[in-house]
Parts: sequence; structure tokens; C-alpha cells
Amino acid sequence: MHPNPDTGRSGRGRRWLVALIPVVLMATIPSAIALSYQSRIAEQMFKGAVMVSLLVAFLIGATTLVALVNYQRSAALQRQTATSSAAISALFGTYATLHVVSLVDAPAPAEISWFGLAQAPGWFWLPGIAVAAAVAALAWALGRTEALPVATEAPPLGAPALRLAPRQKAMFAATTWVRANLLMGVPMAAVGLALAVVGVTNNQALFPALIFAAVGVLNIGQAYAQLLIDERGVTLVIAGIVRSTTPYQHISQADVLPTSPPTVSFPPSGSDRGWGASTGRGPALGLRLTDGRAFVFSTGEAEMAAGLVNGYLHRERNHADHD
Repeated sequence: MHPNPDTGRSGRGRRWLVALIPVVLMATIPSAIALSYQSRIAEQMFKGAVMVSLLVAFLIGATTLVALVNYQRSAALQRQTATSSAAISALFGTYATLHVVSLVDAPAPAEISWFGLAQAPGWFWLPGIAVAAAVAALAWALGRTEALPVATEAPPLGAPALRLAPRQKAMFAATTWVRANLLMGVPMAAVGLALAVVGVTNNQALFPALIFAAVGVLNIGQAYAQLLIDERGVTLVIAGIVRSTTPYQHISQADVLPTSPPTVSFPPSGSDRGWGASTGRGPALGLRLTDGRAFVFSTGEAEMAAGLVNGYLHRERNHADHD
């Protein structure tokens, strides 16, 4: 089974619109309000508000365009990009709109920093968050993806495969540490902790510390990965919490990779070419998926894992035991 090409093209076009329309609105709405009330806004603040709105919209739009072009093979990645772009545009667009409205008839400050944005109340972000959440939900719904193709052919002769009886159940489990994530996460978490100590000691903002600490902890958590193979399919578990299962119907075949690729990492939506948990060293289990990507997991027992997956595929697609 393969998706209808026309449906795929229309879905791709819809995701492009979902991603870029909020960016355009983010640039035009605050600017239009500022132009309408130009005579009642201090000149420097007027120029700054319009300039910042256009600049941020350009940066978000350019980043979104690059991502959409790079992810043309993956509808799931384009949907994620469209949703993220729409949410960020809604957040900044709401903040910028409220800020421009607050500048109407406001006296010009003696000193203007950051184009007048420093004078905007912090609570302007709260409605921005609410609008961003609503826009993200709408963008996710409108950017829906077509169903993945279903593989119907058994792996070819020569692919490693274990002989499984018609009702035999088997399970495989393995773990690995992705050192690249540790090498990135530990220093960032340490920097976040150091910034937090400095911020508390000197009564400074803790926001930069929280950003570094959050990114560091996220990378450390993604460093520990587990692989489970059972009757449901192939499951990747990250940090013992996040689970993502690939059912057998979306697997064409399993291979043994003599060397683990260095650039494959969780999550499923993180790469247009592949995902999984790879150390860059030693053998790995490789799965050919029906969406054109690959799943990779580094393990010294890659041959056993590949044989088990192919054994399931033979049994399900041949509807019989195989030799």
C-alpha cells in the first residue's frame, strides 16, 4: 500500500501554509496597528516596534523554510516544523501586538533600550502563551499526515532470520549509552548550575540558568536507551520513560550494520534520514522503514536482534513457519 501522490502533495502544501501564514500575520498585524496609530506613538518606539516585528518574523520564516525544504521526504517532520513555527509566531506576534497597543499615547521614555521592548509588561507573555497553545493545536490538526505505507513482502533470502514456530513468542532487550549526548549534556547542566548560583548570589535573572540546565538534563536523559523487541514491534525507550514503538507493518526488513553510524539519535521526528540510539562504535541493528527512513540501535547482539525481527516478518507475511 502506498499513499496517493496527489494527497501527499496537497498535504505538503497545506503544511507549508500552516507554517508560513502565522509568520506573515505576526509581521503584518503589529506593523499595521503601529502604522494606524503612528501619530500617537513616539517616533523611536514606533520604528523599533515595526523593525523588531519584521526582523523576528523574517528569522522565524527563514528558519521554517529551510526546515521544510530539508524535510521534504518526511511528512511527520514537516508537520512538527509547521506546528512549532505557528506556535512561536503566535507567541511573539501576540506579545508584539500588545506591546504596540501599549505604546499608543504613551509618553516617550527618557532612555529607550531594545527599541522600547524593555518597557513592555512581562504579563504580555501570558496571553501569548495561551494563543500559541491554541494555534499549535490548530496547526497540528491541519497539518495531519497521510498513513505510512504498509510493508507486505517478507525479507529477502540471505537476510539474517531466526526460525520461529507459528505461535512461538520471543523477546529481545538491550541497552546502550550514547556518549555524544552525555558529552553535551553534562557540561550544559554544569553551566546551568553555575549560572543559577551566580544569579541567586547576585540577585540576577535565573532564566539563562534554567535554559542551560533544561537542555543539559534533556541530553543526559537521552543518553540512556533501551531496545525491546516483542510481538508488538520494536520499541525504543529513552531514560526509562519515553517510549516509541515501530510496529512490524512499517518495517521492510532488519539488517546487521558492522559499524554504528555516528549521527543517529532519538527522537523519531528528529531526522529526515533516521532515528534511534547510536554510539558511533561497534555493530548495530538497522531497520528499513516504510517511510524511507532507518532505525538504528547500537548493540553487540545486533545479529540476534535482526534475526528475531526478520523471523517475525517471515512468519507474519508468509503466514507460515520458514526454514
